[in-house]
Formats: sequence, structure tokens, C-alpha cells
Amino acid sequence: AVEAFLHEAIDFEEFDERIAYGTRFLENVVTMSDFPVPEIEQKVRDMRKIGLGIMGLAQLYVQLGVRYGSESGNE
Repeated sequence: AVEAFLHEAIDFEEFDERIAYGTRFLENVVTMSDFPVPEIEQKVRDMRKIGLGIMGLAQLYVQLGVRYGSESGNE
């Protein structure tokens, strides 16, 4: 019962769009950052590692009955 309500209550298209905005923002942070040593700058720009955390995602998965790290959870 809760699962059906959550699927209706969450705008997954908007959720995906917000994730895309957050990812783009973090990419821009990497691009615009200054580094003290050229070697560090080159390494960071080559790797471009970013991390976008989503608060409450694990709890949402529990409520939806989705296993964290599963194929459906990664979609």
C-alpha cells in the first residue's frame, strides 16, 4: 500500500532532472577550481571524480521495497 502511494507521490522525472543539475554543478566546480600544484590540477581534471549524495535515498528504497545497489535501484 505504501509503495503505491510513494510511486504516485514522487515525480521521478523531476528527481532525475535535479540529479542531472547537481551533477553538472559539481562538474563545473571541478572545471572552475584552482589548484596549488599543476600536477594536482591535471590529475583532478583528468579523473573528474565527483560525489553527489542524496539524503533519504536508502529510506526511500526501503519504503519502495527496492534493494539498495540492485539493478532496479540503480535505474
